[in-house]
Amino acid sequence: MNENEKLRVTQRVLEDALKVVDHKLDREQREQKREENPAKIIWTVLRFVLHIVLVLAAALFAFDLLMNKKEKIEEAADLERKDLIRKLSAVKGRI
Repeated sequence: MNENEKLRVTQRVLEDALKVVDHKLDREQREQKREENPAKIIWTVLRFVLHIVLVLAAALFAFDLLMNKKEKIEEAADLERKDLIRKLSAVKGRI
């Protein structure tokens, strides 16, 4: 075996060793991501629940505002109705 062949074989062995090390490193990184994954899932679920709570709170607030507005409109209509009845009574009294 001449020097060039020895160098090629050495290069192939080193490349194979590097591939093995890269493969092990990739596997370790994937395992580490899997270990971190439950925390990400919990955080995502908490954010989702928070969004639902905020949307429900906004909906309840809007509903409360609408109900207050409806009550005020009903009160105003009731006062106007009473005023009209009073005016009609006064007109009837004159006739």
